[in-house]
Amino acid sequence: MAEQKQTEDQKQNQKRWLSQPPAFCDLCGRSFKTLTVFYDAKLPPFPWGLYCHSCFTSRKGRLGLGFGQKYSTKPPYLKLKG
Repeated sequence: MAEQKQTEDQKQNQKRWLSQPPAFCDLCGRSFKTLTVFYDAKLPPFPWGLYCHSCFTSRKGRLGLGFGQKYSTKPPYLKLKG
């Protein structure tokens, strides 16, 4: 019971995507509706943008401060890493 309460508290304190939910990858145009994650990242030589997993990994994207964040594509759009 205590573990379940802790998990619920962690979800409430977890960072979330606060803007309008993104619809498409800025690079390839793929819809995020069929995907489980998206990345808010800088992929050189491209500017900061919203990218699908395929574009992010194929261009060797990095997570962390100054690089990018990984978010769930499902409400409440929780930040997963970065």
